[in-house]
Amino acid sequence: APWAPPQALAAALAPALAARREAAAVAAGEASPAAGRHAAPAAPHAEPPHCAPAQRHPAGPRSRWFAAQLDPRAIILAYMAFASAVLLQQAWTGLLVAAALASVLVWLPLRAAIAPWRRAIMLYIQMVAVLFVIGGLTFSPLGFQLSAALNTGFNLCRLLVVMMLGLPISALMTPLRLQRALEQTFGWLERFRVPVSKFALTVALIFRFIPMLSSEWERFARIAQARGKMAAQPGKVPMRMLVAVLAPFLLAMLRDAEQMTEALEARGYGRIDVKPTRGLVLRWAAQDTLIVLASIIIFLFLYTGNRWFT
Repeated sequence: APWAPPQALAAALAPALAARREAAAVAAGEASPAAGRHAAPAAPHAEPPHCAPAQRHPAGPRSRWFAAQLDPRAIILAYMAFASAVLLQQAWTGLLVAAALASVLVWLPLRAAIAPWRRAIMLYIQMVAVLFVIGGLTFSPLGFQLSAALNTGFNLCRLLVVMMLGLPISALMTPLRLQRALEQTFGWLERFRVPVSKFALTVALIFRFIPMLSSEWERFARIAQARGKMAAQPGKVPMRMLVAVLAPFLLAMLRDAEQMTEALEARGYGRIDVKPTRGLVLRWAAQDTLIVLASIIIFLFLYTGNRWFT
C-alpha cells in the first residue's frame, strides 16, 4: 500500500507521542523523591545553547571541531586548490615543500580524522616501495636505473600527498551538509531538468554508508572471532571464517537498505507534488572566505615555486 502523506502520519503519531511523554513525566515524578536524597545538587543555571555544538566532539581536537563548522563548499574548493598545486609539482623539492605545508596545515591538526586510514596508507607506501624497485629494473642488459625508479616513485608519492589531503574530508562534513551544499550550489540546474536533488542524495548516501560498511564488517569480524575462538588481528578475518562473516554481513546490509528505503518514502522523497522543507540552510561565513583565500595563496606559492625548484 502507498505511504500516507507526512501530515497524516504526524497527526496519527501525535497522540501516541503525547501519551508516552505523560507516562515518562509521571514515572520521573515518582522516582524523583527517592533519587533526590542521593543525588548531588543541580547546577543553578543550564548550559547556554551556544555550547551545544561543542558536545558533538567532546574528545576531538579543537581544530577538528572548527573545521567541521566550515561550509562544505569551502572545504572542497580548498582541497581542489591545494591538490592542484601538488599535482603541478615537477621536482622533489617542490613536492617536499607541499608535503611540509600539508603536514602543518592539515595532517597534524586533523590527525584524528586520518588515524582510521593508517592501515591503507601503510599498504600504499609498501606498494610504492615495490613499484619503485620494479620501475628501475632493466632486463637488456640486467640492471637498475635510478632515474627511472625515481620518476616512478615521484609520481606515486605525488598521488600519496593528494590522497592524504582528501582523507579528512569525510570527517569534516556530515552527509546532510554535503547534500545541502550540492543542492544550493547547483539547484539552478533543476530548471533545465537536471536531477540535482537525486544526485545530491546519492552522494550523501555514499558518504553515509561507506563508513558504516567498514564499521559493520569490523563488528561481524569480532563476533566471528569470538565465536570461532580463532586467533586473528582485530578487523581481519581468516579465509576459513570468511563465509561465517560474509553471510550475516550481507543480511545486515540488506536490512539497513530496506530501512533506509522506508525512511525515505516516509519523508516524502521522490514525490513531485510536495515541495521539500529545508531544515538546514548553509550560509557562507567569513571563515569560509579566509579558508578559500588561504588555499589560493598556497596554490600561487607552490605554482610559482615550481619554476624555481625545476
